[in-house]
Amino acid sequence: MMRSLALFLILPGTGILWADADFGLRTKHTATLRVSRPPDAMLRGKTITIRSRDGDKFTDRQTLEFAIERSLAGEYTPAKDGRDLVLTFAVASFEPVKSRTFTVTEKRSIVVGKKKQKLLFSDKLIDVDDVQEREVPVEYWEAQGALSLQLTVNDASGALVDSFHTEGKFSRKQEIAVQGVSKATGILPTPDALQTELITKVANDIQRRYTKTIEPVAVRLTVDEPLRTGNALAMRGQWKEALDSWSSVPMKKNPGDRSYNMAVAHEALAYQAYDSSRNPDDAVEQFQQAIKLYEEAQRSDPKEKYFESAMGRCDKLRLNFARAKAQYEQQERVAATEFAKAEAKQKEEAARRQLEEEKEKTLNSTRADTQDEADFRVIARSRLKNVQGAPSSELEGQLIQLGQDAYKLESLGARRVIRGELTYLTKTRVNLELYKQTFQDLVGTDKVLDAKDRADLNQLAQRLNLTPAQLSPVEAQFEYRNLTLPPPSAPSAKAKPAVTKPAVVAAKPSTVPAANVPKAPPAATPGVIRK
Repeated sequence: MMRSLALFLILPGTGILWADADFGLRTKHTATLRVSRPPDAMLRGKTITIRSRDGDKFTDRQTLEFAIERSLAGEYTPAKDGRDLVLTFAVASFEPVKSRTFTVTEKRSIVVGKKKQKLLFSDKLIDVDDVQEREVPVEYWEAQGALSLQLTVNDASGALVDSFHTEGKFSRKQEIAVQGVSKATGILPTPDALQTELITKVANDIQRRYTKTIEPVAVRLTVDEPLRTGNALAMRGQWKEALDSWSSVPMKKNPGDRSYNMAVAHEALAYQAYDSSRNPDDAVEQFQQAIKLYEEAQRSDPKEKYFESAMGRCDKLRLNFARAKAQYEQQERVAATEFAKAEAKQKEEAARRQLEEEKEKTLNSTRADTQDEADFRVIARSRLKNVQGAPSSELEGQLIQLGQDAYKLESLGARRVIRGELTYLTKTRVNLELYKQTFQDLVGTDKVLDAKDRADLNQLAQRLNLTPAQLSPVEAQFEYRNLTLPPPSAPSAKAKPAVTKPAVVAAKPSTVPAANVPKAPPAATPGVIRK
């Protein structure tokens, strides 16, 4: 049986004492349980986008959207792109919160005057209120409204994950005056505040649907003297220490009271275990121990209403933990499936990369060509040498097919030859451009190529693996004097042919002395030489 300090009061107008054996329990021995409740529907994802669609006329849709987003923020990060989840809501119906005041006649205990009252165990008289039952006017303030939503949740692919309908009905009634005397009720809420409260109620329903929630529940503790040290620890939330304290004290009288307190501690520790890991299996042992001790306490005092209410709370706890376990197992199965898929994809990607690496290794191989490859290389080089840039896919396909058909090469072998030739031609073009620029720099100023210039160019050509046949068209683009070639020799003097004198000479012409005959000019050295 629960024990507490007794408080004795004189009931007004009765002349008797009233004893409340639970007063100390209510005021000094009440602890708070943080009751965990799993979501009604488990959503897989970390980010969520909140959207609205057309529905019943509702002017404060933005506030509603923000309230829903805030209610889910503990589990999901708001996002704009809907990467994981998209929650779409529509206002199905809306009744604005309306308030009114009205007066009704009710029976109330009313002080109608004073009267003398004798104290218990004494002849002394004191003045007390004379209280009588009277029909009096009572004034009330009342507000009512309703907001219902239809929600859908889709994943990133657009597939429907959940559909949910919530009814947010708001109703509040408050007594504001009795027999014309106002009660200290404070300022009544404004219409805007009432609508915000209605929106919050709907958002809380959505929160309970999709997130784990914690509800604080006040729980009374038994107050037998040996248990009070543990009670103080429990009221500070130190449940493990309280359990240790209760377990260590002997209880020859009212052992069910200790069992009850220990059951409350195990229940609190079960919630803590579930909160920390989200795995209900971690809380099973504490939960089972709580049930066992509650049943033990109830058997010791079947009529104790607090023991009975605790068992009712544990019935809900069973349902909550069963749902949490089902959700956790489903989450584990999905996680295992996703892990297997990711692992298979990773292996597939690794195999693909390995195949690509082997292919690239083959294509870039510098091994010696086979005879068929060498023969095909000659043809490929001649077909590709006039192609500017990368060859078209059509030409490359034709060459590969040629290598396969005419030279009996595998597709990869033909590709290797073509890649090698393209690399060679690209490098050759770059090297020829470099040689051209160097040649231009050497002969550009005075248009003369001397022996040192030629030696430098020969060394560069050798480093760039350029042949004379490749260099000739480059050098032919420039005008210059090549001093590295021997000068052309003068034409040799030819013997004059003998002159046959005529047998008969009529007259001897006059002759010019040889010294005065102008000499033929030497053969001119060409001013411009092209190699």
